[in-house]
Amino acid sequence: MSLPGLSLGELRGSSYWSAQASYLQRIADISYIFGQSIYAGLTLTAADMSGRLDGVNAQPTYSGAFVLAGRTPLGPMTLSLAATATSEWQLVLGLGRPIEERTINDPTW
Repeated sequence: MSLPGLSLGELRGSSYWSAQASYLQRIADISYIFGQSIYAGLTLTAADMSGRLDGVNAQPTYSGAFVLAGRTPLGPMTLSLAATATSEWQLVLGLGRPIEERTINDPTW
């Protein structure tokens, strides 16, 4: 499960629930012809994991993120600063399209 403020795969278990609310507001137009704009917003997330692999029986996790995102001449761009209720935080810069995540254990590596 991916949650703002936590590393990818930090929570692993047999089942989970997640709820998210987001709001984005266009703050600038880069190129109206090509549909390139910049947006700013906020994301609030709540999630809980049961059957965790580490055996911890924790309360639901709450997190929030400030987001700056948009389509730019360099491709899709995202900058977010996220924090959780347990004081963990994360700063993420994404530029370009995401690639498929793999590990060396995947059979098609």
